[in-house]
Amino acid sequence: MLRVDLSREKIFKHSLEKKLVYEYIGGRGLGLKRMYDELKRGTDALEPGSLLIFGVGPASGTLAPASSRCHVTSKSPLNGFVGDSNVGGFFGPEMKLAGYDQIVITGRARKPSYLWIDDDNVQINDASTMWGDADTRETQKIMQEELGDPTIQVMSIGPAGENLVRFACIMTGMGRAAGRTGNGAVMGSKNLKAIAVRGSNGVAVANRKDLEEALLEYMASVEGQENPFYPWGTSGWSVDYNNIGEFSTRNSQTGTIGPDIDGLDPTLNRKYAWIRKACNACPIACDHLYIVDRGPYKGLTWDGVELAIWQRFGSGIGNFDITFIYKLNEVADRLGIDAADAGGVLGLVMECFERGILKPEDVDGLKVEWGEQEPTLKLLEMIAYRKGIGNVLAEGIGEAAKKLGNGAEKYAMQTKNMAFPTSDGRAVQSWGLAYAVSSRGACHMRAATADNRMTPLCHQIQRKGELVSYYEHLRAIEDCLEICKFTMWRESMECCRLFQGGMPVEEAGKTYIKALTRSYNAITGIGLKDSDLLRIGERVINLERTFNVREGLTRKDDTLPERWLKEPIPTGNSKGEICHLEPMLDEYYEKRGWSLRTGFPRKAKLIELGLTDAAEDLKGQGKDLE
Repeated sequence: MLRVDLSREKIFKHSLEKKLVYEYIGGRGLGLKRMYDELKRGTDALEPGSLLIFGVGPASGTLAPASSRCHVTSKSPLNGFVGDSNVGGFFGPEMKLAGYDQIVITGRARKPSYLWIDDDNVQINDASTMWGDADTRETQKIMQEELGDPTIQVMSIGPAGENLVRFACIMTGMGRAAGRTGNGAVMGSKNLKAIAVRGSNGVAVANRKDLEEALLEYMASVEGQENPFYPWGTSGWSVDYNNIGEFSTRNSQTGTIGPDIDGLDPTLNRKYAWIRKACNACPIACDHLYIVDRGPYKGLTWDGVELAIWQRFGSGIGNFDITFIYKLNEVADRLGIDAADAGGVLGLVMECFERGILKPEDVDGLKVEWGEQEPTLKLLEMIAYRKGIGNVLAEGIGEAAKKLGNGAEKYAMQTKNMAFPTSDGRAVQSWGLAYAVSSRGACHMRAATADNRMTPLCHQIQRKGELVSYYEHLRAIEDCLEICKFTMWRESMECCRLFQGGMPVEEAGKTYIKALTRSYNAITGIGLKDSDLLRIGERVINLERTFNVREGLTRKDDTLPERWLKEPIPTGNSKGEICHLEPMLDEYYEKRGWSLRTGFPRKAKLIELGLTDAAEDLKGQGKDLE
């Protein structure tokens, strides 16, 4: 564990506490526990006293499939709740090879700085020449040249992070983002432009033979099967989403693209996709390098166009030009802006403009109509530099709508001030519930139940609390191990199919959890049972909830936009659907052992999970844990 105090320019190294490793594994869980224990209640996310934590897991740097992920944890400047984001690429494994499972950064540097980690040699260096001038891609190039090694892995912020845009992200590689919850703003508040890391150590595992056998078994299981992420990554699901009616279009006015689907047909990617790309140790390779060789954006080379971007920068803002999606994605990545939140505020502005809530003079004279390209690019830049209306939008979609007034809040598609990244929650009931209860805001990956391609199951509300709570445990375990959620997508879908047939979710998911347990035990030698691993996932979810309750969350925060709760989808195969949130929310709380009245974890549940101190913490604040 590496501690960096930027205010005092002090660097410390410690061993990880074994008890915490056994109880939280690594990555998401360990970062959460560190923040809960060390961050004073009520601390503003952008104060020097806030924490910024980078964490990897036991799988990082090993043979485990798709073990590329890295977690960034802080208190979210968007909503004051749990603020973490997860990123692939190569930074996480490089951090592990340098010898670190967790980097905890506190304080604020006196001048723009960057952190240079070269195995045991750790330095805080001057970044003044990059601050205010270099975007994320340029920063990475400058640092690799300055340090004399093009293989060095860099995490950096752009102008949005420097200007404390509350949904600023942290970028690595070409198009890999620690995107959600505004960690880029936290990094910017610390005057920290970047972290560069080079590692030359190995990563020991407890039982290499068992891990190799698990890997070979996994590869044999997928051999000959269709890879759902090939050849167009997650954007290849756009036709399925459109058919179900969950493809958010024009700020969720509907869930289908209609005749414009041809403009976002994923097979159009073949015109521009040149090379399939994979993160570290990944057999899936869902990413592509895109080269635009025609039209107004000729010469654009970038990657990372996923389904969420397809919707946020495509149909969500009435844009059906695939090359413009590529352009918006590149600009957002360079500026260091989360694409989901950026697309959300753009959709809000365009609908408000359409309805007359905003006039041209309110948006700096821009013609912000659906699909208009030049004004959209201008708005992105204004957000990153907090200019004009961009200064309002930089506060996040919910807060921006309040400031805009005149009924704008009705058209803010958000939960906990975070914009929705993908599926319409009216078409897929479990995703609507998962958005509402997600600890960090409108997140599709906290549960990602995989039933959003199963039409009969999509519209049912029965047992959705059971399904979402179980998948939250699985996803937490993956995030603690730091393996990609796409690695076991087939097992995830099979679990949903069995669940749809009436099987209890724990039984339906047994193949899934057994594979995770086998890999964990081979790496660590700890020897957990499937139930032990699931209990760790449940502990993480409950500690996240406790942190949020400590910071002011109540049941009223677990909600969805009025549009999803009251306005039926007007077209497509989900026509007439709304999200029936309240009965699902009651079932979810009951399944979790949380109060139906307050949404707080009950004391008995916290004690059962070994969170007695957290229960006493909430009790000391006068919280009613029933």
